[in-house]
Amino acid sequence: MSGFRNATKFFHACESVKGWDQCSEYVAPDAAFSAQCEPLVDIKTVEDYVNWMTGFCETIAPGGSS
Repeated sequence: MSGFRNATKFFHACESVKGWDQCSEYVAPDAAFSAQCEPLVDIKTVEDYVNWMTGFCETIAPGGSS
């Protein structure tokens, strides 16, 4: 699978709140994550980001991933 296609599949799985179980197949184990925006500065792995995104969409912005 090409890198772009893999990234696209990951993006769609993450943004549609599929959770880590669905996203993990597109990510290297323990893949690093970094961000400069305040809510995300303490998140250090892609897995933690996906879990944050899932929680955000389920509690703060329900239906925001539709």
